[in-house]
Amino acid sequence: MGSFRYAAILAAAIGMPVAAASAATVFSDNFNTAASSANYSVVSSDLTSSFPTYAYDYSAMGIPSAPNSGDGTRLGLRLDANFSAPGAAESITLHTVNSYSGDYSVKFDAWINVNGPFPDGGAGSTNYLMGGVGGDGTTNNRGGFASPATGVGGWFAVNGDNGNGTDYRLHKNNVLQAAATGQYAAGTGTTARNGTDPYYAGFGGFLIDTMPVQGASNGGPAQQTGTSGVGTFGMAWHQVELLVDADGGTGGAASVQWLVDGLRIGTLDAGANGAFAPNGRVTLGYSDPSSNNSDNPPLSFALIDNMRVDAVPEPTTFALLVPAALTLVARRRRTA
Repeated sequence: MGSFRYAAILAAAIGMPVAAASAATVFSDNFNTAASSANYSVVSSDLTSSFPTYAYDYSAMGIPSAPNSGDGTRLGLRLDANFSAPGAAESITLHTVNSYSGDYSVKFDAWINVNGPFPDGGAGSTNYLMGGVGGDGTTNNRGGFASPATGVGGWFAVNGDNGNGTDYRLHKNNVLQAAATGQYAAGTGTTARNGTDPYYAGFGGFLIDTMPVQGASNGGPAQQTGTSGVGTFGMAWHQVELLVDADGGTGGAASVQWLVDGLRIGTLDAGANGAFAPNGRVTLGYSDPSSNNSDNPPLSFALIDNMRVDAVPEPTTFALLVPAALTLVARRRRTA
């Protein structure tokens, strides 16, 4: 991916078009059947209260079909954490059975359901959706907001209600990355990881009262009322992307970009501020970082649908492109 970037820059400088390398899908899961469970190993702090549900029919909660379903189906992966055993922070992490390396991308649709009322959420409403790369199949990603902190690879976490002040999080292994490291697209200021920062203003602002099934005015729980806060990830579908560049970081180290609906949230750089390995399993997770569980656990969960892993090959024409480009540059200089 790095060499393609340099080729594209050079080609653009001389007006030469360059075609992007085509990606090949190496794994996909629409979570429409219970058979999806065979694709993952599950690591949980307590499987009786932090657990996955495959082929979950989220229409029962009035949630529309995920944007990349294509066929209108409403089946997906539901993740619960601290559902029935308050008293300690809990987390669940799914690792794909297969491992991935080199340049690749991970894409999936994600939803965080939040117990109201809105915009702030009810008691125990601040739970985190997680996703990452470089998993080892055995580690529960709960670094940066749980004790003891654990985590592996490069991964993100985001809550649904802006209820923490550090709402958008980047992690290297078990270390939460500080805003001052410059890895967050919102900048290095004190609010760069806070959903109230103007950078995240395109998210949130959804009226919950009229939501089918869940909305209070449609016969749902009385607490499901109000409007989700500006900058919040919860109560809406989002497309999450992780773009792994094997040599895109400082000094040719790896990098991982995290995007939500095409907006870059941050970039983990394995060549600065601590290393991490992007090669390994893809991870999906959900965490309740506090001991007080939701005041209505059935309303507090995460959904993941339509996951896809694409291998992104380096362009095979790069070796031909650079000499040709340099020749054109030389000719233009002679005739200028």
